[in-house]
Amino acid sequence: MNGHCAIYAWDACGSAAKRKTVQSAHLDHVEINIGKIAVAWPIKDVGGQSIGSTFILKIAPVAEAEVLFRADPYFGAGVWERWEIHPFIPAAGEWIGGKIL
Repeated sequence: MNGHCAIYAWDACGSAAKRKTVQSAHLDHVEINIGKIAVAWPIKDVGGQSIGSTFILKIAPVAEAEVLFRADPYFGAGVWERWEIHPFIPAAGEWIGGKIL
């Protein structure tokens, strides 16, 4: 399973209203691109409030993953204030059927 990228995106302060406004469009974007997403999830604080998002994309290189990320309606609405994109190599776990050697 080579050719993945991990994206960690942190919400801008006070972006909860923006998140709600474009959530449907964000979920449509996810659905349209579901074949490129290995797994994605919201990052929550201890109180259950969304504070960011994480994606493991079945895309490499990083530049291609960034194009998909920037096309997300959350990005365009300014929900995320900072983000990181890194190459990701699955190394162990049920998802990959054990571990790589």
